[in-house]
Amino acid sequence: MKPRPNIFRYATKELSQDAVICWLLAWADARAARGSADEQLQQLGRRFLEALFDKWSDWPVELGDEVSVEVCQQVNNIDVLVRVNGRYVLLIEDKTGTGVHDGQLDRYWHAVTRGETVFGAVDPDDLYPIYFKTGNQALSTANDISRHQGYAVFERTDFLAVLNVYDGDHPIVLDYRAYLQDLEDRTNSFVQWTPDSPRDDMLAWEGLYRAIEEELGRRRTPPTLGHVYHRLLGGFTGVWWRPHDVDAVAALWLEEKDGRAQLSVKLNVAEARGRKALQRSWHESLLSAGGRQMVKPKRMRPGAIMAVAEWANEVLAFDGEPARLDLAGTIRHLRSAERVLRKASRELAKTR
Repeated sequence: MKPRPNIFRYATKELSQDAVICWLLAWADARAARGSADEQLQQLGRRFLEALFDKWSDWPVELGDEVSVEVCQQVNNIDVLVRVNGRYVLLIEDKTGTGVHDGQLDRYWHAVTRGETVFGAVDPDDLYPIYFKTGNQALSTANDISRHQGYAVFERTDFLAVLNVYDGDHPIVLDYRAYLQDLEDRTNSFVQWTPDSPRDDMLAWEGLYRAIEEELGRRRTPPTLGHVYHRLLGGFTGVWWRPHDVDAVAALWLEEKDGRAQLSVKLNVAEARGRKALQRSWHESLLSAGGRQMVKPKRMRPGAIMAVAEWANEVLAFDGEPARLDLAGTIRHLRSAERVLRKASRELAKTR
């Protein structure tokens, strides 16, 4: 069946999302409603406003029964700037599929606190910066923005939690909620994969990578986690990690290759001298440690990042009747690969 036409399938740029954010926050103002038909939108706007401030639970804000809201869009390259009750300021950096660049988060924070916007100098204690992301992102990215760049992260699931309590019939809200829900459903669709199903939706792969990051990060001593960027799309198309007791040059990389999950060991070697010898020694050690579980990569070329071995078997596990992707089983396969990598790393350390 052909999907119902939805304007947000065409209005996919960040400026369109900026407009939705501004529009909903403007409804939170106590003066916005003109009659009973507007009350549901005002309640939704208020709920959205509260959800943003709730991301800063350590610095709670008492909004009061009625709030005043001043909304500005694209001020000094800041996507959305909102002053609430004449005091508290939300600085919102809005992203769909792209990521942060050129130190923009720090730059925007300084612009607001130094008085370079229409609101004048804002006390840092009254500033609540939000990184608003409705596209998929790696867990490591979200953690870095939250822990090291000082922005609270508001993701698609947070936005859907707000929109899902709306029971009105305004077409903008309904269409945008449906659009976000479709992204969420496609991202989570990896759980329905079968051994023979097509795996051509990159959103589903991104959902799998994020789930793997979350599972591996739950350990008492979590591995070093990162993600592989796609240069053109800006999103992440793979996940890499290094167990804490493995040589710093080596890591496991999980990537999508022609609809298949490819697990490999790659080295990150900045210095060109000695790369070939290092690649050869790691390759031989991994094949020795892994037996038939490890094979030679299809392409084995020296470089700053170079593959030295690939996991021979299917890394994705399937279970049940009918068979569906088994995340727990997949994690067990990944841990088997970790054991091989640890063994190879220990053996190489003895030769130095």
